Amino acid sequence: PRKLFGIAETDVVETGKLIAHHSTNPKGTHRPLHPGVSIGRDNWSGTLGVFVTRRGWVFGLTNWHVAVGGNGRVGDSIYQPGMADASPSPHSYIGTLSNYVGIRFGVAGVLFRNTMDAALVTLNTLVPLITGIPLIGLVSQTADAYVGMSVKKYGRTTRLTKSTVQYLNATTRVTYKEGVAIFKGQILFGGL
Repeated sequence: PRKLFGIAETDVVETGKLIAHHSTNPKGTHRPLHPGVSIGRDNWSGTLGVFVTRRGWVFGLTNWHVAVGGNGRVGDSIYQPGMADASPSPHSYIGTLSNYVGIRFGVAGVLFRNTMDAALVTLNTLVPLITGIPLIGLVSQTADAYVGMSVKKYGRTTRLTKSTVQYLNATTRVTYKEGVAIFKGQILFGGL
């Protein structure tokens, strides 16, 4: 319509699906739970990356260093926000560590080659979910990366960041508190 409620001139512009998020603080408490916010166990905190499904179950995908660290075990409780960001309460429990890809660190000059830093959290079915990522939206498809491709991520520490793919199939060193790990087959971005 040219006027809305008789108040102002209007124009209709197609935008796609819009998702409202109640807070821009990724370290705060978020219900419904959504990707991009703080999760963790013990004194660890990091980012809940995205929701994934497997055999009809919904899981939270995060990093090994967030959900496992050096001594985590399958079955450990996971909280939102992560315990480095807030003290746990009965309402902060969101699920349990259900699976992860272990990271192998260099020993006596031998450096093992890792391919990912990943962990799955089985989510408590009583925790409501929103699948959209703040300031990004829904992840509706995957694509093969290419040099120069624009990328965005939203996380607990850095919030929204934007960059471009710089390298494909890279080998890189990552320093953790447990030691140095080598990763192969990586996609590297500038400035994330």
